[in-house]
This record gives sequence, C-alpha cells and structure tokens, in this order.
Amino acid sequence: MKRKPTDLVSIRLAKIEDSRAVSSLLSEWLKLRKTDARLNQIKKAIREREILVAVDPDTQRVVGFVHAILHNDPISGGQLVYVTAFCVQKDFREMGVGSPMLKILLVRAAKNGAVGAEVSTTSRRAIKLYKRLGFKQFKGDIGEILLGLDFADAF
Repeated sequence: MKRKPTDLVSIRLAKIEDSRAVSSLLSEWLKLRKTDARLNQIKKAIREREILVAVDPDTQRVVGFVHAILHNDPISGGQLVYVTAFCVQKDFREMGVGSPMLKILLVRAAKNGAVGAEVSTTSRRAIKLYKRLGFKQFKGDIGEILLGLDFADAF
C-alpha cells in the first residue's frame, strides 16, 4: 500500500532548534557554504513565523522547508505572500511532500490577510508543482519565470 504524504512527514512552523537543519538544506540546495550570518537570518525568520518545515516522523529530521513573507502589494491593493525559498530533500521529492507544505503555507497566508501569492523560479519541477496548485505563469522583465495565485480564484 502506497503511503500518503501525511504519513511521510509532519508539517509545522519551524522552531529555533530547526535552524541548523534548514541552513544545511539551503546550503545543499544552492551550493552555498554555511555562514553564521545566514544562520542568524534563518533564526530571525523562524522567530517571525516565516518558515514551515516538513519533519520525518520516524527520525524527527527536517526534510524540507518553505520560507515566505507577507508584503503590501500596490497593484492588488492588499498583502501578498511571496515564497522566497522552498526545498525538499532529494530522497523525499516526488513523494507528495511539497504540495501539502505549500497548501498549508497558502491557507495560513490567507488567514493572515493575504489576497494572493507570488513566486519566482527557474526550476521546471517547481513550476509544474505551482501550476498544479493553481498558480498562473507569466514572464518577468529579465526572463525569469514568475507565478502568481489569486486567492479569490483558489479558495
């Protein structure tokens, strides 16, 4: 029997003790060397409740995270949630871990007054995921792929 994503991970707000795991995932994903400055910024984002993590319930290991911020958008006239980083560890990809993490993020943002969501990515895999969740794609000024979701259409 195939396991459901909710059997694979639990999703929750990140805790300060998750900061090193988030830093490691970020460093691995972007091929960055770990720095104290980045770790301090991750801790700040955790304190500001901007990071959700996916945790393997068997090992209690953080296997994914998403970071997003709310910002005032003069075009929509409201707040938008902007996804700045989204990563799932390689051996947990393509297993349905990312979708529930993003859905929880979007619901939380809507409850906090956001009227929509935005993200910029070059990853074909990520674009496919965002489109499955209802995001619409449009081109940016410098060739990047931008995706947006109007919560009025989504919820």
